[in-house]
Amino acid sequence: MIIQPVSGACIYIQIFLSFLDQKKFFFIKKYGIILISLMRKKIAVFVQEIWSDYNKSLIKGILDFYKGKDVDVFLSQIRIPLYEEDAFGMQYWSCLRVAACDDIDAVIVCSPTFCSTISPDELSKKLEPISDKKIVSVSIPLELKNCRHTSVSCRKAYSEFVSHMIKQHGSKKFAFMSANIENSVEARERLDAFKNALKENNLELDEDKIFYGNFMFDDGPKELSKKYKSKEDIDFDTIFAANDMMAFGCISYLKHLGVKVPEEVKVVGYDDIPQASTDDLTLSTINQQIEFQGETAAKLALDWTNENEIPQDTLIEARPIFRESCGCNIGKTNIEITHAEDERAAALIRNDWGLNRIHNLLDNTQSDETLQVVFDKMYDIMNFNEINFAAVCLYQDPVFVDIGEIPEIPGNAKLAFFVDNKKGIREINTHYEFNLRKHFLAEEFNQNEACHMLVQSIFYGDFSYGYILLQTDNVSITLHSVYLKILANEIAQAYKYTRNIEEKAALAKMNLDLNIKSFTDELTGLINRRGLMKYGKESINLSIQLEKNGVVLFCDMDHLKVINDTYGHEYGDIAIKAQSEILQKTFRVNDMISRLGGDEFVIIAPGLSISQLDQVRQRMKGVSEEIQKEKKLPFEVSISIGGVPYNAENTDLERLIMSADKEQYEEKKRHHAQRQ
Repeated sequence: MIIQPVSGACIYIQIFLSFLDQKKFFFIKKYGIILISLMRKKIAVFVQEIWSDYNKSLIKGILDFYKGKDVDVFLSQIRIPLYEEDAFGMQYWSCLRVAACDDIDAVIVCSPTFCSTISPDELSKKLEPISDKKIVSVSIPLELKNCRHTSVSCRKAYSEFVSHMIKQHGSKKFAFMSANIENSVEARERLDAFKNALKENNLELDEDKIFYGNFMFDDGPKELSKKYKSKEDIDFDTIFAANDMMAFGCISYLKHLGVKVPEEVKVVGYDDIPQASTDDLTLSTINQQIEFQGETAAKLALDWTNENEIPQDTLIEARPIFRESCGCNIGKTNIEITHAEDERAAALIRNDWGLNRIHNLLDNTQSDETLQVVFDKMYDIMNFNEINFAAVCLYQDPVFVDIGEIPEIPGNAKLAFFVDNKKGIREINTHYEFNLRKHFLAEEFNQNEACHMLVQSIFYGDFSYGYILLQTDNVSITLHSVYLKILANEIAQAYKYTRNIEEKAALAKMNLDLNIKSFTDELTGLINRRGLMKYGKESINLSIQLEKNGVVLFCDMDHLKVINDTYGHEYGDIAIKAQSEILQKTFRVNDMISRLGGDEFVIIAPGLSISQLDQVRQRMKGVSEEIQKEKKLPFEVSISIGGVPYNAENTDLERLIMSADKEQYEEKKRHHAQRQ
């Protein structure tokens, strides 16, 4: 519901507001009041990692179901805390606490990928902080007081497939590439279902033909090579694998031994990932209807939030898919071949498109910058990468994340960055604060239309700073997850860097205020020579401590004497003040700009490199032209610049200034020669 009255009707809106429940809010804008209904449902989706084919299909099913419905989806990659191979799992897990806020109506947990590493009981314990929420677990029951689940039965599919292999293709000797090394629920179920299917056909599975992997492509070659060294060693005619990736690994090793698939050995997988239908040898497999699982979980969650009763367990049947690797559909038609080739070509194009944007994004995040600079860049990055909506929420203070403890989230957060290109809204360093225990995003900035959001924790080392939200769609979700990770890393580094600069600047300001006149140039308000020699050295030392080199620049105004002689010393002072303004607009807030005296200036620029000096000159030229036009100056304001780099081995400020002065002198000579 949206109501936008003329200003004279505000009193009626205020009366109407008094009858609304607490989930309504109003947003005062320039031309009236917009009232937006927050009865829209908000569903959080927790997934271990987005890149697996299983999770991509599952997420697609969830988002497809909610498309066009009045539901906001917050998709968070929370990873597994305390998992020894994931040093920052606990930091990702902090988003679990954030999603426990009152705004979230229900949670969908993509349990299978979590439970390939930890047990369902362990996952249940880790989800205790949100146990009061309505939780729908995909495929695996969890021991939580308020949890429902879906489940997939593969017994019928295996039974059909084994019968098919025996009757249609004459299979007699079976092997099985299991994933029981992980001891996951799904791995056990698939092996048990396969054994049961053999028993139905009066066959037994020899223990020496069960191989133990962990759902990875390399498991096929690795496990088979332990027993089979040559083609003659192969003692089975059909091998089933617990997932498609291991099946492809088996095919690879069999071909390596010179075994023809499917003529000599037939291979069957499980999952029906996209590659199964597009590979040169299409893979026979079992489709556990992953997208449908996602759709089912999404429907259950929505029904539950609408106070409808839902079953404790919702069963989904897997189904067999017969393709080339089991001996079916040999000799695809030209139409099928063309379709597969078209799909592969389209995938390559999408891949190149995505890599190009990732390359561009990395180019834009290669230096330490303040949060202000990073947020300014993010606006352009979003436009280039066709992202319409993003928000950065920062905690009031960093949260220390101790090993072994799920971090407590602070009460309040600040909306530090918000862009909605569709509405034409761009807010940077806003003053909007909101209660994290109640809301996931500041109420004033909830969208009118339902949306799908990716959520990423912002952290650096042991400290968590907040989270970033980015709107996505079904097609771009994996690519956007990479953008989100890069942006979160850049924001975290900028947060840390900005805090260091602010703390140092606060200390410097405190000291400077004790004797402000002695460190300030009276004409320009910049730091004078004395201030430069005191605080410039500290700035360089701080930069080195932060493992960041920089540049010292010496600047000398052009033609100041001519200006004084032609227009008088009053205009000379105007020129110097104009040059001061040009330098302040050209350089960043964390750069130290000082006036040595007369027409000489020195800048200390942490993070700048000598290779960027031409860009600085070009920007300064543009700013000079703007100010000259703005102030209607009767003369040109220009400056010659020389720069030298500083690093851990070269921090002597006096020597750096002298070297930069020499470089500036050479630059001035080149300018003079060009004019001649």
